[in-house]
Amino acid sequence: MAPTGDGLLTGCCWPSCSFDEGPSPSWPAPPGARAQELFSVSIEHFNDDEVQHLFNELLEFYGVERADVRLLVRPSGTEPVVRIMIEALDAEFVEVFSDRLKSLYAT
Repeated sequence: MAPTGDGLLTGCCWPSCSFDEGPSPSWPAPPGARAQELFSVSIEHFNDDEVQHLFNELLEFYGVERADVRLLVRPSGTEPVVRIMIEALDAEFVEVFSDRLKSLYAT
């Protein structure tokens, strides 16, 4: 018997179980979980207009709302590359966008 409610006790024990055992592969992804991909492309081959065109084309094709996607494009501070991070609720959108950009800038 614990001097607290069962919800509080469960909340305190849960991190320990999760840490010791690791997440179960059968656990569903949390609601609103986003697929994410981070990759780099050479700065000498990078063209922002091409990235924006592909992004807009795929948004329309997949019917994804702009508010459901996060696209971060920034130059690296340590290497001659541009870092691109795409995150969205639609995992297929993320995968296709990443694959097409990688193939576009493959050297």
